[in-house]
Amino acid sequence: MQAMIRLCGFDPFRVTFEEMQDSGSRLYCKICSVPSIGYMEVYNWWNAPAHSRPRCSMGTLFGPSMKVKAAKWTVLDPEHSALVAAVELARRAEGKVRHATIFGCTRCCHRSVGLPYSHCEKQHGIENPEIGTDFYVHPETSLGGPPVIIYPDDARTNRKAAKDVKSGNALFSASLFAEPELL
Repeated sequence: MQAMIRLCGFDPFRVTFEEMQDSGSRLYCKICSVPSIGYMEVYNWWNAPAHSRPRCSMGTLFGPSMKVKAAKWTVLDPEHSALVAAVELARRAEGKVRHATIFGCTRCCHRSVGLPYSHCEKQHGIENPEIGTDFYVHPETSLGGPPVIIYPDDARTNRKAAKDVKSGNALFSASLFAEPELL
């Protein structure tokens, strides 16, 4: 969590929760959010750490290197951050965000409302599970919900992209996925 706060330009030992919420900062994972995939998932400072465990950061034989993992987060530009914040606000207004804390297991796809101590002990033999190591706060928790998806503008004809945007879970961007001009 401290790394996310620093990346947003704040001192984690001095900034208040309210200041972080008011900052409007949104982040995306450079490993998962590349134009070749066709979309990017955007997180707020609170739910970005949940992306770290179950997806691209888990150690695998063919996964990203430690150097890449260490620098995987980037702050989204202010224009797109504001658009993402508007989608999150609309979700909350429509009651699409759960208000209980949801935890996820880092070793399997188990989710629970409430701390998953018994799951970690029974299913994985972990006697004293720790948050951040054995389980994490799932992104669908009340402080932002699941990530907002941004699709490139040319995905408007894609059925899934159109459905996600229509349901209020995504948006299109004409500029975010633009190829840089070669000199």
